[in-house]
Formats: sequence, structure tokens, C-alpha cells
Amino acid sequence: MYDEDAEATARWVRERHPSIRGHDPAGRRYHALEPETYYWAHATFFEAQITTQELFGVPFTTAEKEQLYAESITWYARYGLTMRPVPRDYEAFERYWQQMLGGVLEATPVALDAVQTMNQLPAPYPQIPGPAWATVRPLIGFSAPWLARGTLPLQARETLGIRWSLADEATLRTLRTLVRTAWPILPSPLRRLPRAARGHK
Repeated sequence: MYDEDAEATARWVRERHPSIRGHDPAGRRYHALEPETYYWAHATFFEAQITTQELFGVPFTTAEKEQLYAESITWYARYGLTMRPVPRDYEAFERYWQQMLGGVLEATPVALDAVQTMNQLPAPYPQIPGPAWATVRPLIGFSAPWLARGTLPLQARETLGIRWSLADEATLRTLRTLVRTAWPILPSPLRRLPRAARGHK
């Protein structure tokens, strides 16, 4: 288990989505709880785990990817939505992922917002003092979207029109080396956020 109350967390996440709706630039209606849309968001979170491990840790074996994918189905089922869009296994997910990148992903404002520098960010925790957050906010507002751009598949970068320079790539390689060097020597309590540490068993 990785959460103190996974069912409550799933309800909380789903309850954040009913108001996310509208029309895209082509005039098509969208809603965050539409099954294919909601699963695509989930799929990006799942795939990010594999990409992060490949870049900054020891890449997962095929068996580990299959296990992680099976666990992601359990994770998704807790949202209480139809399981219709969910690929049956990791091999099917890989086909789904390539199909989405090659034929479905579009450079919509919502997709582009996720990888743009954020100048106005609220503090993630109320207990962070205003002056302290004002100091680190510019760094986080730049670094988080930059890392998101750097970890996107090349095909997604091309579709979204994201520029990724040689300097960006060199910086990412340096960061990767630093993380791979430092992570193994970090004390175990520092490797997880407090909530994850409490839920991990």
C-alpha cells in the first residue's frame, strides 16, 4: 500500500474534475470525466513513472513494467469510472500509448499550459511562509515545466512544438548524473514525501 486511505484519495481526485469542461479551439466539447479523456490523464501519470526510472534510476525490467501496469489498473479502478478505455495488459498499453502519441495528441492550450513556465503559483502547503515561497516560486515555476518538457517523448515534443536545445539536453544529462549519484546514499526517510512514507508498507 502506498496511501493511508487510497479509496478516499481516489474520491478526492475525482471530485476535483466535474467542473473541468468547455470547448477546445476547434469547437469540440470536452469534459474531464469523459472516460477516454480521464484515462489518458491517468496513462500519462503511469508512463511518467517508467520514464522517470529510466532517466534517473535503474530502468524497470519488462516483468516490473508489467507488474506496475497491473497495479495501475487497480489504481485507476478506484476512481469508479468505466474500465472500457483501459488496455488489458502492458503490451496492449504500449500499443495504446503509441497510437495516442501518433494520432490523437494535439497542441491544445491545455496541453501546452502543462509545459509552460508558471509565473504565478500558489504555495503547495499553507504552512510555508509567504517570503519563503516567494523565494523558491520562480525556481519551481521554471524547473517543473522544464523537466516536464525534457521527459516528454520526442514525438510528443514535436506534436506540441516544444523547442529542446542542446543546452537543455546537456543540463538534463547533468541532472540525471547528480540524481543517480545522490539517490542511493540518501537516508530512506528522505526518499519519500511524508504521506507516501506513512502509507508505504
